[in-house]
Amino acid sequence: MDISPAIHFIRKGILDTLQDRGRYGYQHLGIAPAGVMDRVAMRMANALTGNLPDTAVIEMHFPGPGIQFTCDSLIALSGSDALVLLNKQEPIPINRTVYIQAGSTLHIEKGLNGQRLYLAIRGGFATSGWLNSCSTALVFPKGGRIFDKNDVLPVKTATTLELPNGFALPWFVPAINYSNKIRFIPGQAYQQLTADSLERLSETFTISNNSNRMGYRLNGPAMVQREAHELLSSAVVFGTIQLLPSGQLIILMADHQTTGGYPCLGHVISTDLPALAQMGAGNQLELEAIDLFTATALRREQEKDLTLLENAINFRIEAFLKRYEPQTTN
Repeated sequence: MDISPAIHFIRKGILDTLQDRGRYGYQHLGIAPAGVMDRVAMRMANALTGNLPDTAVIEMHFPGPGIQFTCDSLIALSGSDALVLLNKQEPIPINRTVYIQAGSTLHIEKGLNGQRLYLAIRGGFATSGWLNSCSTALVFPKGGRIFDKNDVLPVKTATTLELPNGFALPWFVPAINYSNKIRFIPGQAYQQLTADSLERLSETFTISNNSNRMGYRLNGPAMVQREAHELLSSAVVFGTIQLLPSGQLIILMADHQTTGGYPCLGHVISTDLPALAQMGAGNQLELEAIDLFTATALRREQEKDLTLLENAINFRIEAFLKRYEPQTTN
C-alpha cells in the first residue's frame, strides 16, 4: 500500500499552528500579516533541514502535540529548550538536525526556558497558502486553524538515509540567547510622558495572564502623559507598544490588529522580537529606549550572523546527504 508522506497528529497540543513569515502587503485591506512569533527560531529550524529561511514550520506551545511520521524525514526543532521524546523514550536534542524513520513518533512534553518550539521538516509541508502565505490567522475564515488530534499534514518529500532512527547529525547551532531586556524605538507618546513616568519606565514589568499571540499586557508602573490628546486610529505592527487609558502598556504581537487608537509609546526593535516571543505570563522584562541608528545596526548584525550560519549549515547538509543517501545498484 502506498502511503503518502505526511505527519499525523496523534495527540493535540494546546496551540499548534502552521506559520511562516506572514502575509505582508494587505494591511491596508484590514488583513494583518500574522506569521511566526519567533522569526529567528524559524530560520534556525529551516537552516538545519536545508530549507529556505521562510519555509512554513509548525509553531508549538507546551504541552505540545504527539506526531507520527509516515515517511523517513530529516527534521529540526528550534526555539525554547524542551523535553521532546522519540517513541516516548529517547530525548531528541534541540537545535540539531535529526533523522526520523517512518512510523516513529515525537511527543512534545514540556518547555524548559521558553514558550514556543518550532518544527521544520526537510522539503517543507505540502500545503496551499492564502495571499502568498501559509500562516495560520484564526480571525479569518481562510486563515487556517489549530491542529487537532487525527489531523494529517502532508509533507512534500521523504528523506531516506542510511542512518539509525533518531540519529543527530554531527553539528548544531548555538542556543539562541534570549534576553529579558527589550529595546524599543520611542514613539510620540514617549515624548509626552511626565518626568516621573520616564524614570519609572526603567523599572521591571511583568507579562500578565491576559496575554496571547495578539498582544502582551504588562503589569507595572502606570505611565502618565503631560497632556492627553484625542488621536485618530493609525497603523500598528508587530512590536508596537500602546499606552492604555489606565496607564498600563500592551505590546502588540504577531496576531495584532491592523490599526489602533491608543497612544504609541514606541516599537520594539525587530532584533528583540524573538526574545519577547519566548516570554509568557509571569515573565519579567525591562524596557530600554534606543535610537533608530542603533536599532538598524543591531538588525544588520543579526542578519549577517544568521546568513553566515545558514550558508555554513546548508553546505554541510548537502555534503552529508550525498554521503548517506541509499546506494543504488544497476
